[in-house]
Amino acid sequence: MQYGILLWPHMNNRYQDAIKPLGLSELSLVLGDADVAPRHESIAGVDAICFESALSPDEIIPKLADLAHLYLLLQMNADGSFIPLSSGRSPYLGADLPSVLKYKGKTNEVFTHYLINMALYASAFADAPVRLKLIDPMCGRATALFDAVNRGWDAFGADLDRADIHEADVFFKRYLTFHKFKHTTKEMSMTLKGKRSLLRKQFRFANAPEAFKAGDMPELSLICADAADALSAFPRKSFHLAVMDLPYGVQHSAATRGKPESVEKLLSRVLPALRESLLPGGAVAISFNVHNLPLTQARALLSDAGFDVMQGGAFDGLSHW
Repeated sequence: MQYGILLWPHMNNRYQDAIKPLGLSELSLVLGDADVAPRHESIAGVDAICFESALSPDEIIPKLADLAHLYLLLQMNADGSFIPLSSGRSPYLGADLPSVLKYKGKTNEVFTHYLINMALYASAFADAPVRLKLIDPMCGRATALFDAVNRGWDAFGADLDRADIHEADVFFKRYLTFHKFKHTTKEMSMTLKGKRSLLRKQFRFANAPEAFKAGDMPELSLICADAADALSAFPRKSFHLAVMDLPYGVQHSAATRGKPESVEKLLSRVLPALRESLLPGGAVAISFNVHNLPLTQARALLSDAGFDVMQGGAFDGLSHW
């Protein structure tokens, strides 16, 4: 059966062009089927990816429901007509949650969704019947965390910038209150080596009163801390997935004793702790500026930290603007 995917539109033409190869890689990874042969086409002047699959519409809809670049899934008929099938899975809280909070340096929420998908489908947990746990140790104002909780997962984030963590905390509390989602908040202390401690702000919430009453509630936790410190505060093998959108410029640089820290040094400190924090079969997806950190060097740093770097097929050709 022939299917088409209308791609999520972007106002910037350069970004819109970049979506095309990323959309192909995402679809190939999710389906994992060599016979799919996805291709770019234009449907009524709109960018699309078309492909063939033996899966029926009832089977393909849930499989592609979480595609980041899915605007509308279509069944393509031989006579040139098409049937709209799905625009994606309903979010746990609200579709606007990752996009409402605007700030300088924010990663586009569609790309953030894509980054999480690349980690998910590279891991052993894409179809796991459990609530996944995701960590972003450089979370900024929590775009990745908000995407994760919209999937019904537990989300944990850390950032050195106290203002960013505060903004994320205040915004999420207001969001839950405004939309009348039942929730609880809690502050707790996490102990580091040397008897230092970190403050952890925890939200537990539910999208229905029955779930709240039953205690079936995802968690979102925020920590103001260096990424390596935050990771070491959790027990080993705590998380299924991790994502990191690495600093692009000076304004985002982590600092050691007041001096900017290079991305290489930052990764060399953080990656071993991240490797220890992931469950067997877990995966991390990292976005980085190749002008600051060449791809070969990024792969070497990951390998040195004990990761198996994914290459070939859907994992090649991931450069974007």
